[in-house]
Amino acid sequence: MLTENKAYIKIMAEYSQKRSFAESERDKRIEKVYKMLPEVKKIDKQIKQLGLENMGKILADRKNSEKYNREFNDKLQRLVFERDRIINENDIEPDFDIPHYFCEQCCDTGYIDGKKCACLKQQLIDYAYDISNMRSLIEEQTFDKFDLTYYGDTKLKGLNMTERENIEDIVNISLEFCKNPENSKNLLFYGTPGLGKTFLSSSIAKEMLDKGYTVIYSGASRLFASYDDYRFGRMSEPEDFEDMLKLVYDADLLIIDDLGVEMHGPSAFQFFFDLVNERILKNKRMIISTNLTLEEISKVYTARITSRLFENFHCLRFSGKDIRTQKLMREKGHKNA
Repeated sequence: MLTENKAYIKIMAEYSQKRSFAESERDKRIEKVYKMLPEVKKIDKQIKQLGLENMGKILADRKNSEKYNREFNDKLQRLVFERDRIINENDIEPDFDIPHYFCEQCCDTGYIDGKKCACLKQQLIDYAYDISNMRSLIEEQTFDKFDLTYYGDTKLKGLNMTERENIEDIVNISLEFCKNPENSKNLLFYGTPGLGKTFLSSSIAKEMLDKGYTVIYSGASRLFASYDDYRFGRMSEPEDFEDMLKLVYDADLLIIDDLGVEMHGPSAFQFFFDLVNERILKNKRMIISTNLTLEEISKVYTARITSRLFENFHCLRFSGKDIRTQKLMREKGHKNA
């Protein structure tokens, strides 16, 4: 059970600490304002007393509740008006008496209307699945740092466009994916190594994370190897993998990098098919990158898998010269200049 997982327990304890901190800071602000402006403290006390008196009147005489409520609202408005005037004249933040939570959506509870907040979902992913490499990638690999000058003017066979025009098209499709992921097709990036597939995947991941979506990013070999270890009982804490696996199936966006280097076999193919198929049925988005060609994908994977990929993914071919090699050549040129 996810709620019994050590990570979940730790995260919920952290939420409790965050709430306590936010409420403690609020109390300090209130104390400071009351000390500086005792008239505000007096008004707050009057407002509280007014509410208690009105409740008492209604309980004692329900027939005249509307009358009591009108009187209450009139008095309350006058008190609030006077309070706001004093606060504004003294340049006090109007929300000084409200806790400033780290997540204003769930007020640091982790839940909204009984459902997990995006902040809790992502924290569960962070704990249950090590994506530290992901964090380092998205700091550097963003759309605004994607350098189109590494793509030339060579015409591409079958596409009737240049390398530069092709990558510009892929970037635009990726940006549209970020704007409206629910109504976008899954993305399959393919092409030889060093052409920006991982870079663009990371750029999309950052955009999605910034918008509050939950993202899991994994290399294919690691994901498949972990599943294999779990299946054959080689894990010391299999319940942790079960929790992670649930997140792999349920995250808003799953990015699988370097498909094709993982171990192949009936169990691996079945796992991959089940994962892709389940996420398609749940309308959950995926990005898969691979160094294989579409023809090679058809030869390596089963017909059931390839049909799901080719029917439900926008297949985008990366073309050009290895960017890593180009960078080295540029650096060498600068040093020799």
